[in-house]
Amino acid sequence: MRITTIIFTITLWISCVTSLTAAEQSLPDTPENRLAAAKHYFEVASMEELMEGMAAEMSKTLPPEQGALFKTMMAKHVRIPVVEEAATKSLAKHLNLAEITLLTKFLEDPVGKSAMGKMKFYMADLMPVIQAEVGRAIKLAQESTQAPNSSGASSPPTSGAK
Repeated sequence: MRITTIIFTITLWISCVTSLTAAEQSLPDTPENRLAAAKHYFEVASMEELMEGMAAEMSKTLPPEQGALFKTMMAKHVRIPVVEEAATKSLAKHLNLAEITLLTKFLEDPVGKSAMGKMKFYMADLMPVIQAEVGRAIKLAQESTQAPNSSGASSPPTSGAK
């Protein structure tokens, strides 16, 4: 009897999973369906929380009195609906329906939500390194384009020179 219960449970679980997958696949990957899925994504992933977290992490790079003011000004002046609308359209433009759906499911899972909640700390650690490397690359690029002219060598004569 116990083995029958286990087999029944596994069969029921598999049928539920495959029916959910089949239901998702029944929606065509259209711009309208992508947009609807992206809107649902932002019901799960709060843009307001994302912006608050970003402002909090960015404020840590400033002196304390400026950091507090920065967070206040971000909360007061950033129009969350404008950012969310742009993010929704961009998500629908660059990801297909299956990808948006998978991201949404990831965030609906407690472990996925926890992992994404920690991404702001990851990005806060990484951004100074990225900024330093981009600054270094720009400086090196500028130096390499200026080096031939600043070497003290004379320029070749122009064709009209006598």
